[in-house]
Parts: sequence; structure tokens; C-alpha cells
Amino acid sequence: MRNVKQPEERKKEIVETALELFIERGFETTTVSDIVKRIGVAQGTFYYHFKSKEEVIESIIDNFIDAIIIEITVIVYSNISPVEKIMKSLNIFSSFSCENEEDRLISKLHSIKNIDIHQRYFLKLTMKVSGLLVIIIEEGKKAGLFKVEHTLEVVELLTVGYSFLFDNGIKEWTFDEYKRRILAMPEIFEKLLGCEKGLLNAVSDVYLKNMENFFADCSNKLIKGFEGIITNITNVVQKKEEKI
Repeated sequence: MRNVKQPEERKKEIVETALELFIERGFETTTVSDIVKRIGVAQGTFYYHFKSKEEVIESIIDNFIDAIIIEITVIVYSNISPVEKIMKSLNIFSSFSCENEEDRLISKLHSIKNIDIHQRYFLKLTMKVSGLLVIIIEEGKKAGLFKVEHTLEVVELLTVGYSFLFDNGIKEWTFDEYKRRILAMPEIFEKLLGCEKGLLNAVSDVYLKNMENFFADCSNKLIKGFEGIITNITNVVQKKEEKI
């Protein structure tokens, strides 16, 4: 019997299946045929919802970015100081977890075989976040906290530089390499924003704490994975011994 699904349900299935294949094979090598074969539908079903695989990946990227933008927008228009807004906004960028399925998918999408996706994500996120951070910096300028003449350009430089320093899409940095960059962040931010020395010291504290949690989560997950393998091997050996 033919498996008939509602349009929205089928569209979601296409996106999820495409995401699986992009992670497994890479965006460039995955074809529309690969996607529909795995689902078990005709190509016409795919093209009813999307014009191309490029449109699918744009949808995936937009979903990831929109979630970040919504959180930062709430912070931007909240009743807290500009410095606190910067801290909280950066905290959203640095809150990663190996236990979180979405974070793991994002990490895999940024691998070297998906460099095209990585660049699209990076560009979109930088452009959208920069606009929100400009609002925060302008607010800080009015309060006498920051001295910046070219606000947008400084924010773009900060955003791109910040992303690049902690980008593991091309190279997986060690904790010590991350820590070195994290400890330098307050000085970099303070000089570019023209603010009082020590004003943004908490930036490194926030990021360092999240990075420590991230590495701890990943280590625990790795240990659990090995424990699972050992348990499976032990069970197999025991069953063989019982047969003997």
C-alpha cells in the first residue's frame, strides 16, 4: 500500500533525510535521487516542495540561524546593561553540548566535506548577528561605555574574527588552543570597542566555562561509548562460553 503523508509531514521528512545524507556523504556529492531513493518516493514529490537541494540546505541553515537570532533579539531589547547584553549574546554562541542532537548535527555540517554549507552558514549568521550587535554597541556609546566611530565595520570585524578564532569546521582545536584564544578575548574586544580596561573581562569567563562543559560532555560521551562497546563484547563472549 502506498504511504501517503500530509504535505508538511512529507516536507519535514525530505529535510531530515537530506540532512542525514549531507552529513554522511557531503553536500556536493549528495543528489536529489539519493534523497528520494532513501525515502522511497518519486522525484516529483521532492520538486513539489523544493526547487533543488540548494533550497533544502538553505532551509536547514535558516532554521539553525533563526533559533540563534530569536534568542539574541530577546536579549537586545531586554532591560539590562549593554555589557550584560554582549555577555549573554556571546553565551548563546558558546553554549554547545555533545549530548545535544542539534549541536552534534551542526558540528557535522561544518566538517571539511561540507565546506560549502559551512561558508553559507557563516555568511548568513555573521550578517544577521552583526545587525543586532550594532544596536547593543550604539546603546553602549550613548551610555559612554564604548567609543567607536565605525560601529558596523567594527562589529563585523568582531563577529568574523570571533567566529574564525573558535571555528572547528576546518580544524578541530584542542582545549588548550581554545583557552589561549578565550583568555585574549577581553583585550581584543576592549581595544576594538574603545572601552575601559577590564570592563569585558567576564567575556572570557563565560566562554571558558561553556567550553569546559563542552569538552567534559564530549569526554563523558566518548567514555560511555567505549563502555557500551566493552559491554557488547563481554555479552558476546559470555554467550559463546555458554554454548561451549
